[in-house]
Amino acid sequence: MSELHPIGLTEEFRSKLEAVDSRFVKEGLLFARERTWQVYDQICGSLCEGMNEVEARELAKKIFAEHGVKKHWHQPVIRFARGTTLTFHQALCGDVFLKKGDPVFMDLGPVWLHPVTDMEYEGDVGDSFVFGRAVSATEDEAKRCAETVKILFLEGKAKWLKEQCSGKVLYEFLEKRTNDLGYRLVKDVDGHRVSEFPHQKHTKVALPTVEFYPTAYLWILELQIVHPTLPIGAFYEDLMF
Repeated sequence: MSELHPIGLTEEFRSKLEAVDSRFVKEGLLFARERTWQVYDQICGSLCEGMNEVEARELAKKIFAEHGVKKHWHQPVIRFARGTTLTFHQALCGDVFLKKGDPVFMDLGPVWLHPVTDMEYEGDVGDSFVFGRAVSATEDEAKRCAETVKILFLEGKAKWLKEQCSGKVLYEFLEKRTNDLGYRLVKDVDGHRVSEFPHQKHTKVALPTVEFYPTAYLWILELQIVHPTLPIGAFYEDLMF
């Protein structure tokens, strides 16, 4: 007989791709998500004109530490200007300095201790915006790019919920929609599992390769797009539920 999964699945059906600890509760991931979005807002309000991406990471780590975060399942990634076209995997730009009108995105991955279960859960959120005010055509394009990636996220989430499509079908849809809206989807930025820390003990499989309907509360939908001609990109990610 298959063992009941803590959020209602069977281990037999999902195998290791959606495995969690026997003490796992979805409220732990919701707690981590909420706290991470709160700190995201605080970091946004603390960015200063003239800082570079390396300094922004250190600022984010300092703010998280003030909230009791002792580890990150991945280090904060904060990109400015042309850096927004680069991915999580590429080095931060020490020679790009934040100025008004620049596109900015953040990708945050702290680990939070859940006060009820006393287990560590992974937060993983990201968003894009334009820093300050500097009326220019570039600023307008950066705003449109940031708005577009949010639209794509919401369209993707709606399709997943309505059609119960696989991760593979979902990302095929999102690539087409990105092209339709005049941008390019960055393919090596993928959705993935989250869980009690670390999710890698269960799987490192990317969401676009998953050929079943991803279960709510266990996956991150992650998107990065870039402008076809300008050095502008945008990023958005959040928990699927």
